[in-house]
Amino acid sequence: MTLPAGNPLWARTASAAAYGAHANLRDYGNIGSVNANTDINSGQYKRLGSDCAAGALTAPICTMLVRFAGGNVFVSYVVVPWAPILNVEYAGNSPPSSVYPTVTRASNVLTVTLPSLAYDEYGVSAPVVARIVIPGLASASWNGPTGNSTFGITSSVFAAGSGTCSIVVY
Repeated sequence: MTLPAGNPLWARTASAAAYGAHANLRDYGNIGSVNANTDINSGQYKRLGSDCAAGALTAPICTMLVRFAGGNVFVSYVVVPWAPILNVEYAGNSPPSSVYPTVTRASNVLTVTLPSLAYDEYGVSAPVVARIVIPGLASASWNGPTGNSTFGITSSVFAAGSGTCSIVVY
């Protein structure tokens, strides 16, 4: 999704103004909407712009399922806004293309690397930065923000056994 201001969703720069709404937006002639069943008035449009911006600011930039067994790591599915949904499992260190994340394991740490720069369907690019990471495994913890597209998740389960971990990145 490209905002009218030209920023992709994952740039996290959305505002109501980027969607065409501004604080001084008023109904022309103070007549409201022409047809309340099909039209929106200026107040509703301002709210729509604000809601769209909130959606863009809070949408995940990556959702994936990682499967680990022995010393191997596999990515079972990936959902990112800059590429088609991938439902084909791949070895974590060799994604089918550079738009999908790589996942490697060293002892009890999974290291996930998203592309450093991504392009939306209109060719507009923005850096990919993992601001918040939520691992879906009770014993797993995110190693904190790095300010870039690479992050780590730590769990003793990664080193000791096999299983799956869902990961949501904001």
